[in-house]
Amino acid sequence: MTKVYYVRHAEPNYNNHNDALRELTPKGLNDRKLVTKFLADKEINVAVSSPFRRAVDTIKEFADLEGIKIELIDEFHERKVDSGWIDDFVSFAQNNGMISTINYWMVNVFKKFRKEMFLHY
Repeated sequence: MTKVYYVRHAEPNYNNHNDALRELTPKGLNDRKLVTKFLADKEINVAVSSPFRRAVDTIKEFADLEGIKIELIDEFHERKVDSGWIDDFVSFAQNNGMISTINYWMVNVFKKFRKEMFLHY
C-alpha cells in the first residue's frame, strides 16, 4: 500500500515577504526536529518539496539523516492569489472559495505517485 505523508512547512518568518526565500523562525527550526522525529520510523524512500526555502528547510534534516535527496517540484509552490501581501490568508482562502481548489489539487497530486513517499508543500 502506498502511504503519503503530507507535511506543511514549519513556522516561517512572515516579516520576510519574499515567498521563495522566506526562512523558518527559531520556533520553525525547532519544530522541524519534531517532523524528523515523527518520520524517523516510517518507511520513506522519496521526498518531494516545493522549491521554497521554508519547505525545504522543514524536511532537510530528515532527508539528510535518511540519505534521501529532496526532489524539488515547482508546481508545489503556492500560487499567486492577489497583487499584495495577505495578512489573514485563512480568511482570504475561505472567502474566495480556495479551500475546495486546494483539496482538489492535493488529490490529483497524490494520484501521480504510486510508491510510499514523503510529500511536503
